Amino acid sequence: LQQGRRIHAMVIKIGYQSDIFVGSAVINMYANCAEIGDAEWYFGSMKEKDAACWNALISGYSMNGYGNDAIDLFLKMKGSGINPDEWTLLSVLCACSHAGMVDQGLHIFHHMAEFWNIVPNSKHHACVIDLLGRAGLLDDAYRMICNMHLPPTVDVYCAMLSACRVHRNMEMGVEIARKLS
Repeated sequence: LQQGRRIHAMVIKIGYQSDIFVGSAVINMYANCAEIGDAEWYFGSMKEKDAACWNALISGYSMNGYGNDAIDLFLKMKGSGINPDEWTLLSVLCACSHAGMVDQGLHIFHHMAEFWNIVPNSKHHACVIDLLGRAGLLDDAYRMICNMHLPPTVDVYCAMLSACRVHRNMEMGVEIARKLS
């Protein structure tokens, strides 16, 4: 954090505080250091923001346990006229997973292609499997794996195995483990 603050000060000193690329990096740095207030401040001080800036703060909220704030910022992003990209939606789905927002996460996931022309990739699927698994909806998660439009990846199976471990469903865990070998 100390090094990051020094770099932030240098950014201001040399006049790059309005650079969008630098801004997303500073927001990301503060978020990764769990300094969400500083990330919010920098984000709010930016005159121009691109998807990467929005993504940095949404991801920061997500990784620091502020699921509702991530969703709120996502809605503001949509309202600002900037379209979410696959990384935005991944961060929002992770936020929903960690905050237990099953309905919101499923709604976003099921409308990715329709609303934003983004086909869910394996990371999006893994987030939704994690979302369902954390909520104890193992059968729904398993059905989703079976109905994926692409072959399940290790990330997807690991999310499912984790849910099986947490909810002590050894039978399903063994079945998933077999698919990995």
